[in-house]
Amino acid sequence: MLYFLNKPFTRQNLNFFIGELKCQRCGRCCGGELDQIKDGGVIVKPDEVKSLAGSLGVSPHQFKDKHTFTKEGKRFMTLPCVFLTSDGCSNYRGRPEVCRQFPFNKTYHHEKSGVDYMSVADCPAGRIVGQRLGVKV
Repeated sequence: MLYFLNKPFTRQNLNFFIGELKCQRCGRCCGGELDQIKDGGVIVKPDEVKSLAGSLGVSPHQFKDKHTFTKEGKRFMTLPCVFLTSDGCSNYRGRPEVCRQFPFNKTYHHEKSGVDYMSVADCPAGRIVGQRLGVKV
């Protein structure tokens, strides 16, 4: 069973969460401030590099050299993200898949209980929806 904060993460509250989640455009995820990002970062898939490079008007090679790094065989965006502006993401429609999935892309395992859980408490939008679900955040 997957848990959302302290409640079982069911299809019903997932659908509610997705429907209610409105990005607050705080940029904390894009700036690398959240715990969910600090330990890994924003993974960029090979097929996303060309599109991201095109958004900046540079070649894929230039984009990789200047805005990414490789760790354990995976390519990550350097943070803060090059697309982060004071108004949020300047490439919101073309952002990587991992950004589109945030804050649903990180689960944690609690060793003592053996429970896998998802925490979105670091995300302002996640906190708002969590409060609507009656979850103490």
